[in-house]
Amino acid sequence: MHQALVPNAEASSWQNLHCLKTVGRATNYTPEDIARLKASSKAEIAFYCQLNPHFAEGTALMVLIPVNLKQLLCTGVKWLKGLVKQ
Repeated sequence: MHQALVPNAEASSWQNLHCLKTVGRATNYTPEDIARLKASSKAEIAFYCQLNPHFAEGTALMVLIPVNLKQLLCTGVKWLKGLVKQ
């Protein structure tokens, strides 16, 4: 499905998954921040860095979050209630 949304997505070195997109906007992290992220022992951060090793140079990771109709409707109702309160 992600290939239909972003047909020119770049392949990650992790399982050759086409989930990366060069966006041309580099991060504001310092070199120390980037080194700390890449050396992190937290599983989710290590996995992100493995999946998207060039995040600091402007490569974005495309993530699909499954949403069903009920969730969309509930979010819409909450949004409308917020507009009415203003």
